[in-house]
Amino acid sequence: MYGTVSQVTAARAAIKTLVENSIASKSGGRRDGHGGGGSSGRGSKDPQTLAPGTSKLTFTVPDKTVGLIIGRGGESINEIQRRSGARVNIVHESQSINGRRPVNLFGTDEANERARELIEAIVKQDEAGVKKGAQGTGDSQHRSSAV
Repeated sequence: MYGTVSQVTAARAAIKTLVENSIASKSGGRRDGHGGGGSSGRGSKDPQTLAPGTSKLTFTVPDKTVGLIIGRGGESINEIQRRSGARVNIVHESQSINGRRPVNLFGTDEANERARELIEAIVKQDEAGVKKGAQGTGDSQHRSSAV
């Protein structure tokens, strides 16, 4: 790696976090590479594992909306990550609490807030019945407009 001492240190911390999250997701999370991970408390237990300037934001979504948030082949979650700049981690269904699934966001405060807004838009559309009201081809148009 090349860069200043602080840049190299930040890069190493980010790589370490990615490796740890990858190991955690293989041991208890989704196997398709989208979301997953059984480490919902990792950031709060050891905040030094987060890269400098990176924070963690956790909130919950209804279990029934997780598929919409992830999207076909991870399309929606990848778009949320691309548009927000935050990494999105939806914990395994075994950690669901009263029908709600924790979602962990990792990024700057601004990136995390943007990702939360994009995810909550999907949840609100589902709760309002926008998806259910659409028939046939209109379904994908409603979902993609929220992301």
